[in-house]
Amino acid sequence: MSMKDLGVLIKQARERNQLTQAQVAAKVPSLSQKVVSDIETNLVYLPAPDILRGISKAIGLPYADMLAAAEVLPLPQETDEALARRLALVDYLRWNYRPRDPQRMAEAIDALIQGLLAAEGKAGSGQNPVGR
Repeated sequence: MSMKDLGVLIKQARERNQLTQAQVAAKVPSLSQKVVSDIETNLVYLPAPDILRGISKAIGLPYADMLAAAEVLPLPQETDEALARRLALVDYLRWNYRPRDPQRMAEAIDALIQGLLAAEGKAGSGQNPVGR
């Protein structure tokens, strides 16, 4: 699956449950019908974890299935806050650096994320994440 599949998956589950975009939005704090539409049409690349969890509950689609569709499963012991930062970074890179080669961009994002996680781990352990 790909990021594009997340919007399709959400739309299919919403329609299967005979819900409108407005009804889904009404069930999720700080979510509007417009944002639901943008998610379904991939104008919002990666919604924040709290929004995805809210949509998950509203449409009866498991949160893990939504993350799997987006190919962004939480890393082991990754907090929601860390996942939110990672999703925001991926979203930023996608919209600001449209690559000619999506596979290379995905690899670059993965390398960047692994570097950030390694640095975060070293920072928590008292080691210098930058110096070698």
